[in-house]
Amino acid sequence: MSRPLTHLVVALVILVLGGGAYLGGFFTVKKEAQQVADLEAEIARLHEEQARVSETEGILTELTNNEAMIKSHVVVAGDIAIFLESLQKTGRALGAAVDVISVSDKPTPEGRLSLSLKITGSFDAVVRTLGALEYNQTDIRIENLVLDTEPTAKGTWTAATVFSVSILGAGTTTPAK
Repeated sequence: MSRPLTHLVVALVILVLGGGAYLGGFFTVKKEAQQVADLEAEIARLHEEQARVSETEGILTELTNNEAMIKSHVVVAGDIAIFLESLQKTGRALGAAVDVISVSDKPTPEGRLSLSLKITGSFDAVVRTLGALEYNQTDIRIENLVLDTEPTAKGTWTAATVFSVSILGAGTTTPAK
């Protein structure tokens, strides 16, 4: 073969090999770029999911705190005995005797439980105990009150009262409104 023809053939072979290498590299880079784009989309999706999880955790924490706050203002049905003991301790601390006369067995449809109490002591002690019971953090209402002195004991007062308290549980699903 003549030299110029050899040069042409060699040049064409180099051109074909170079073009093939270029196309092979181009498609490899395109494939890798697609994989990078897929990975970026997956990372963005995971970040969005993490943001939703964090938001949900925040809402759950807030709900838990709200539930604890609500429970601090109502009596849980299983803790009624503890609540009654706390009423008696409050009276003792103020110098009055608090006796539980009766507790209703079922809450009202509004979620309130009726309590009958007898508070005995000096006038100051009885009135302070009534105030402390009515204005503590638990939702208590005085429904009925009779304040009287005992004829045989001078200076001793008795308050016969009916309270209603918000209760949660034992057939209620929400505290009283």
